[in-house]
Amino acid sequence: LSWKQLRFLSDASFEIGSHTVHHPDLTRIPLSLVEKELSDSKKMLEDQLSRKVRFISFPFGRYNTQVLSMAQKCGYERGVGFWTHSDDEKALVFERKAVYLFDGLWNIKAKLTRTFWTEWEDVKLRVINFFSHGTALVKSFMDQTW
Repeated sequence: LSWKQLRFLSDASFEIGSHTVHHPDLTRIPLSLVEKELSDSKKMLEDQLSRKVRFISFPFGRYNTQVLSMAQKCGYERGVGFWTHSDDEKALVFERKAVYLFDGLWNIKAKLTRTFWTEWEDVKLRVINFFSHGTALVKSFMDQTW
């Protein structure tokens, strides 16, 4: 989305959250870079939208206790990830569902209900998320070579 489109949505009372600057897997980079990704993204959005950014959607849906602590330190109220791991995390992290280009209405319905097919969608998410580690590695390699 362009800044103009984001401002339009923000002005229409949509909540605009952060997704970091460079979309790294925050669980696999040094904490100093986690802080920079979180704070720079938040500041950029707040400067452009003139509105407080309260939420972070963790890239690849991944986070750990250090990432959660850093997000709070940077001023985020809550995060969004694919899974919560404990009751303590449920107070800070909303679970989100991934929707992919190849998902149809049937897949989306299965993700939002609790049936046998919901379990299949969860398995699909775990497989895709597992292989996204390769995306992060390739991106890291490409960033270093360019």
